[in-house]
Amino acid sequence: MILVAVDFFNEIRLIWDIICEVGYVDEGPGKGFPPGFEYRWADNKSRSPISCSGPQYIQYVLDWIDAEINNEAIFPTSPCKKCIPNVFFLYFLSYLL
Repeated sequence: MILVAVDFFNEIRLIWDIICEVGYVDEGPGKGFPPGFEYRWADNKSRSPISCSGPQYIQYVLDWIDAEINNEAIFPTSPCKKCIPNVFFLYFLSYLL
């Protein structure tokens, strides 16, 4: 399941990079689509939300998701020792069937 989520994120990142490369115009904080809509971003670095444009907001979100996906505490990349016997058991069951 996580592989599908990571693959989806990579596709979204690729599409966003293509849009930025084509030359999307950044109109500045508080301007963008829809007209009059203000985007605000708050993270651990700032105490209050900062005003940003739509493209900046999307970049903040994509960077945050990338940091969460690469966080070892949330998504460990090394196999756990408890999981290995379960994998062998599942392989054994599939062999019997």
